[in-house]
Amino acid sequence: MIVATAAWAAGEALRNRSPRSDRWARAIWTVGIVFALLHVALAFHLIYAWDHDAAVEATARQTADLTGWSWRGGLYVNYAFLAAWVLDVCWWWTRPQSYRSRSTRFEWARLAIFVFMFFNGAVLFASDTGRLVGSVSVTVVLVAAMTRQPRSSFA
Repeated sequence: MIVATAAWAAGEALRNRSPRSDRWARAIWTVGIVFALLHVALAFHLIYAWDHDAAVEATARQTADLTGWSWRGGLYVNYAFLAAWVLDVCWWWTRPQSYRSRSTRFEWARLAIFVFMFFNGAVLFASDTGRLVGSVSVTVVLVAAMTRQPRSSFA
C-alpha cells in the first residue's frame, strides 16, 4: 500500500497545476488505484486465503486494538473507498472535461474523503515505514490543496 499512498499523494500534488502536470497526475492517479487493488488482492490471497470472514474479523480486531471498538464495518468502508477511487479514475479518463468542470464543493468533499481514508489506512493503521510514507503523503496533499490554483478548463 506504500506505493499506492505515494502515487495518491503525487497525483494530488500534480493535479490542476498545468495541462502537462495534469496528464501526469491522471497517470499516477491510475497507478495508485492499480497498486491499491493489487494490495487488496494479495492480502486476500496470501493472508486471508480468500476467506472474507477472516478478513472482516482481522479488520475488526485491528480496529479494536487501536480504538477499543470491534467494528466489523471497516472492510466495507474500504471497499466503498476503492470503488469511489476506481470511479474517479474512470471519470477522469473517459470524460476529462466533465471531470475538470465538477463543482468545487464536490472536489473538496472528494479530497476530504481521500485524506480521511489515507490518514486512517496509511498513518493510524500502518507499519512504521508505512506510517512515515503516509504522514509525508498526507502532509504533501494538504499543502498542495492549500496552494492549488483554481481549476481551469484544460484536459
